[in-house]
Amino acid sequence: MAPLPVHLKDREPSASGVWGVRNYYTTLERRAAAGAAITPGYVAMAVAAAAMATAGLLLDSAAAVIGSMCVAPFMAPSRAVCIGLLFRNWKVFAAGLAKQVLGLLGVGAGVAILITFCCSKQPSATCRLPTKYCFAPCRTGEPSP
Repeated sequence: MAPLPVHLKDREPSASGVWGVRNYYTTLERRAAAGAAITPGYVAMAVAAAAMATAGLLLDSAAAVIGSMCVAPFMAPSRAVCIGLLFRNWKVFAAGLAKQVLGLLGVGAGVAILITFCCSKQPSATCRLPTKYCFAPCRTGEPSP
C-alpha cells in the first residue's frame, strides 16, 4: 500500500478531479479548517444546547434532550478531526479536537452544573437566581404536589 501524502500541496490535481470537482481536497481542507476555529457563535450554540439538554433532563423531557442534540454545533469540529487525521494535517486535527473538548467539557458541563446547582429542588444559600427562573416548584421550601 502506498503511503499517504503528508500535505495536500504535494498532490497534483487531475483535469476532472474527484467526482467532477477539480479542487475537492482543498475544499474539504478549507471546510475542516473553518470548522476547527472557535467562534462566538459556536460558544453561544453550545451554551444553548447545554441549557436545553439540562432543562430536558431536569424536566424529564425526552423531546427537549433530542432537540438539544439538533441544536448542538459539534458536527464541524468532528469533521475537522476526521479530515485532519485523514489528510495528516495535524494543525486542523488538534484544533478540531480542542474545539470539541472546549465545547463538550468546558461549555456543556459548565452550563449543566450551573443550571443544576442554581435550580435544584432544595433551597440553597449559594443560589442567587430568583425563584421565577428555576424549574423546580419547591425551590422556596413549599411541598411539591
